[in-house]
Amino acid sequence: MNEIELYTTDDINGNPIYYLDEDFTEKYTGHIEEYNQGVICREFDVVNGYLDGICIEYFFKTSKIESITQMKYNMQNGLYIDFYENGKVQSIAIAIDNDYIDYIIYDDQGNIQHNSFENEENRGAFIMEQQELRIQELRKKYDLMKIHEEIVRDGVNFNYQKYFGL
Repeated sequence: MNEIELYTTDDINGNPIYYLDEDFTEKYTGHIEEYNQGVICREFDVVNGYLDGICIEYFFKTSKIESITQMKYNMQNGLYIDFYENGKVQSIAIAIDNDYIDYIIYDDQGNIQHNSFENEENRGAFIMEQQELRIQELRKKYDLMKIHEEIVRDGVNFNYQKYFGL
């Protein structure tokens, strides 16, 4: 469905909640595509009004993938990959509720510019046990150093689709 065919209100973070009716009573579930001047700029899945699943953003001029992320309740939760327009990976990250737990940032030649892998000490006491379990689960599912090795080995032919079930 085209985004302009739906109605929206904002959640507490200012992100849209999608509805089928202008009275905001029936939340939308399905696939949405967003266009700018007839060119796709974003597509994503929505469950009960909220972004939930894979969200893909495209570069406007080329329609190449700019970023792909896993969403849950309008927040990044899972793997995030950002691309340069030439197809090389710009960054990879694991996010929980929009917070990047681990990430690697690359220059346009594919060299690591910066990386961060949080540990219990630098996360602080505010991380609850349940969140710690989510971090361990995502790290097991998405080993960023293994993904990094694939990026270095495969360059623009890196098979990111397998990580998102595409």
